[in-house]
Amino acid sequence: MAAAPSEGLTNPEAIYYDVDPKQVFAVRLFGAVTGVNVLLGIIFVLVKAHDNPHFYLLVVNLALSSLIAIMLAWWYRRGQLSADKHWYMALVCAVILLQAITADLYVFNHVVVASKHNVFPASNVSTSTAPTIKPPG
Repeated sequence: MAAAPSEGLTNPEAIYYDVDPKQVFAVRLFGAVTGVNVLLGIIFVLVKAHDNPHFYLLVVNLALSSLIAIMLAWWYRRGQLSADKHWYMALVCAVILLQAITADLYVFNHVVVASKHNVFPASNVSTSTAPTIKPPG
């Protein structure tokens, strides 16, 4: 009895994966681009934070968002998120990418508005203790 020619060979039409490897590669590439942009954003914000210490809050914000994305990627890798959730990973990367771009734009286009009122005058202004009221006329 002769064996069928396809016996023992792999079927080229069979699917051996849950998600298309091209989609997985695209999500990984998008995650890498997002990671590079977040790293550049943190560096840019740290450089500009020398002038304005409030910018350190942007660094903390980007770091926490990146930590959340790393945790989600770890859960996805371990299988705690189902294999078809690659779209969710791309969504998280897109949100963090927009956050990094917004932080960069804010830091480099931050305009300090000068106050119209001098709250703390440079010189003392003398006033009398009992102001005199002049009658009209």
